[in-house]
Amino acid sequence: MNCIIFLDNGHRFKDDPEYGEMLKRMWFGDLTKRDRERINTRVIGSNGITLPSTFDGDACYACPTNKERNSISSGNFERHIKKTHPAVDSVHLPPKHTIIIEADIRSSLSKQSKTKINRVLRHRILTTCGDAMVEVGTRHIDPALCLYIGAYLICVISNQNLREKVPRGNGTLCRVVAVRLTNNPQSHTWKNYYNKKVWTVNAKDVEWIEVEHYPKSIIIQQLEKEIEKTTKTYSKLLLESKPLSRKQQRNKQRLTDKLNKLNISLATENRKHRFKLKPQHYSAYVTVKPNQLARSTMKFACRMTQLPVNLNDATTGHKLQGMTKDVVIITSWPKGGLFKNWEYVVLSRVRTLKGLYLFQPIDMQKSFKPSEELKRFFKRARIKEQRFLQARQNRLAELKKRKTREKIWMTGLSVWISNFVVCIVSFNEDSYQSLGFS
Repeated sequence: MNCIIFLDNGHRFKDDPEYGEMLKRMWFGDLTKRDRERINTRVIGSNGITLPSTFDGDACYACPTNKERNSISSGNFERHIKKTHPAVDSVHLPPKHTIIIEADIRSSLSKQSKTKINRVLRHRILTTCGDAMVEVGTRHIDPALCLYIGAYLICVISNQNLREKVPRGNGTLCRVVAVRLTNNPQSHTWKNYYNKKVWTVNAKDVEWIEVEHYPKSIIIQQLEKEIEKTTKTYSKLLLESKPLSRKQQRNKQRLTDKLNKLNISLATENRKHRFKLKPQHYSAYVTVKPNQLARSTMKFACRMTQLPVNLNDATTGHKLQGMTKDVVIITSWPKGGLFKNWEYVVLSRVRTLKGLYLFQPIDMQKSFKPSEELKRFFKRARIKEQRFLQARQNRLAELKKRKTREKIWMTGLSVWISNFVVCIVSFNEDSYQSLGFS
């Protein structure tokens, strides 16, 4: 590391500067008893705090482990299914906006692998393993990807497409726009999930999924607000009176034209942030219990074909770094010493204390002081920063003196040249007169 940037301004907490000051105290020292009590006023179930079903703005769950993150995503999907899908004994088919994409799982070709993937083990992987239990190097793959239009995703792809017209790479956040299956997909059928009918398909029968960047760009947000505002004005005009006067008809036509232009602009802007992802082939390691009664797990290699995305309803602390959220829901606090500064990272992602929700109160006794190693690092960084700034100031002063000297020298040179020219002109006039020229 040869560079460090200090972010001293509190732009993230401009709507709640008192909360920002609290986190600054936490970063440079520790939370006071009063600070902890204020944070604990946001525990769900106390002080009248309830978790809304929907949120305004950008919201996410923060979890210390991938297993807990998988549990949150599973719970959210279960609520979605129970709310929108028909019962298994219904004559109706499930809606098309939701589908579970099951990975194509096969035995490893490696001679060292002794585990054969049979039908029972494949079903066990699909129904009990989240992406936390399937590893591909440092990445994770979800064997049963529960998708619906608008679902939050995170890409687990290489960074070779970062320079594309629509850039994306490992960790890119996005939302589902559409799912395209192959022609005549043999595996496309509904299955029983939570006593509801849900469409499922094998990943080999998926041609691609289309996703869009999330959060939305500022331009898209502005266009959507303008469309909403214009639509309300248009609806209000239609309810005013019937038949419409000539003036009202002209206003109606003007609003119609404006809405058409805005929708075209929005469609064009959306295309700049959408891209398609196709299923990829992986050599994965799966950790799973061989049966329900087993006390221990087994880990083995296999071949897997699946889409390179994971659900992102909930996020682990290290992936939240650098993000700013309107709402953060902390499901639990980490245990043990493996999560240094985790509490500060998740607490400082949310803009205001009002946007914070806790399932558990923060520890009133635990020390959140930065480690001695971190303190020494920042001390060295501050010393180097002062040396750099002083050297820069000296350099600027030196350049200013040099420019002043050069300006004086150039001024003197220009005066000398002008005097020299005057002398030459005077000499030539005297010479012409001596030769009899007037």
